[in-house]
Amino acid sequence: MVKAILAPSILLYDNCDLVGGVRIIESSGAQWIHVDVMDGHFVDNISFGPKLVADLRRCTDLFLDVHLMLTHPHQYLTRFIEAGADGITIHQEASCNVEDQLRLIRERGCLCGLAIKPETALNFELLKFVDIALIMGVQPGFGGQTFMPEACDKVLRLREFRDKNILQYKISVDGGIRENVGRNLIAAGADIIVTGSAFFSSPQDFCFCLN
Repeated sequence: MVKAILAPSILLYDNCDLVGGVRIIESSGAQWIHVDVMDGHFVDNISFGPKLVADLRRCTDLFLDVHLMLTHPHQYLTRFIEAGADGITIHQEASCNVEDQLRLIRERGCLCGLAIKPETALNFELLKFVDIALIMGVQPGFGGQTFMPEACDKVLRLREFRDKNILQYKISVDGGIRENVGRNLIAAGADIIVTGSAFFSSPQDFCFCLN
């Protein structure tokens, strides 16, 4: 099994004890913390803002992987960058010039990511501007959903396109990932596994990502 980056989503941990969640992630050997930011418009849920990222930055040196599920991410990029994000992913479906925002994220020293919802077709032209290509395995907005297996096909297509065009982006998959699904995704070419409720229920089950 190829080693992958494990990025547990702090959204699915008890918000009254986020530091405790960070310590569980650190002790598991995971390399990244995934931070889901939702605006109540792009998806039907509201979560964190830049202050949460700044608070996490003060209590951990792990890579902060910030996923902006926002209709207008360009209005908030600077705030999340200044708060201490290491990587920022925006959605292909966002209401902005996505290419320009990807360039801005990279110019400001963060890894830039492009995410798509399950029903969205990949825009291969944008992939040359990204460090992370994020495939959603569920409808974004809520944790605990069942993984959509068609996401595996998108991982294969992303890997083939990357190899053919000699690109360097990492392939990330987020949503509904349990141990067996994670193994299949890594075999298909995923480099980053984002998981939430399944991880915090049993962190030791995800050690396969780290070996």
